[in-house]
Amino acid sequence: MALNFGDLFQYQGLFSLFFKIFIIILSLIYLVFMVIMVRQVAVMVKTVKFKTNSIIIFISFIQLIIGIGLLVLAIFI
Repeated sequence: MALNFGDLFQYQGLFSLFFKIFIIILSLIYLVFMVIMVRQVAVMVKTVKFKTNSIIIFISFIQLIIGIGLLVLAIFI
């Protein structure tokens, strides 16, 4: 008895549940990475003085906001 390709997606609800859990876990990992990156940028700014420190801090906070938005989007969609 051969397995049809269409049979793999017969349980679409189960597949989508596993996919959603996988995406939420990846979003959490990305968010943790962004929090660590913001902390690293804060340490770097205290250590090394540049003219563009405010731009670097701004970009790191935008990345953190994107990480939070991605997690919220993954949970509610």
